[in-house]
Amino acid sequence: MRIEKYILTFLSVITLMSNVYAQQDVLMSQYMHNQYAINPAFAGSRVGLSAFASFRKQWTGVENSPRSILFSTHTPLKISSLAVGFSAVNQKILETSTTGIQASVAYRIDVGSMGNTLAFALQPGVSMIKTDWTNMDTYDWDKVDDVFSEKETKISPTVGVGIALYGDQFFLGASVQSLLVSDAFDKSAEFAPGDATYYVTGGYEWEVTDDFTLQPSIML
Repeated sequence: MRIEKYILTFLSVITLMSNVYAQQDVLMSQYMHNQYAINPAFAGSRVGLSAFASFRKQWTGVENSPRSILFSTHTPLKISSLAVGFSAVNQKILETSTTGIQASVAYRIDVGSMGNTLAFALQPGVSMIKTDWTNMDTYDWDKVDDVFSEKETKISPTVGVGIALYGDQFFLGASVQSLLVSDAFDKSAEFAPGDATYYVTGGYEWEVTDDFTLQPSIML
């Protein structure tokens, strides 16, 4: 019954995050292969060092269409209760390029008798946003607009957190990419949990036959 109590507690925490809204920071459609990319609490979830890279391009053939590049790695430490990770991402949408670098540390607790793990993680980092206004087309060709004659660069801190419960056949996770929120047109990052991007994931693996397994999952 202990594992059921942990799951009920986990779901109760998720319900506290129900009234949130935000623009998604990074487009991640392959989270099943890299759960650490959206939740630092999954650091060390594999036996050894794990590394992952992905490339995504939207609307192929359309000029300046969104594209993103992601690299992440994580590993458990000799102290079994600790794990660390690192991620770097670059996303370009139109004339704005966003580069983020984050490191994480996770504290892990063994729960139940089935080898399940409950993990909490902190993920500080930095985000750099570059916008090249000189590439923008304007309608008044006979005028020079100072706004569109410069390049802007802004560097902001980020602080992400995550919680996860996982075992050999299931996983549950909730995370926020950064509680410090800023955008390309705001000069400062502010603590704004209500404007942050939240993720909730879950999945379970069924062994259909000896050679075939099925693992449905969900990301909210």
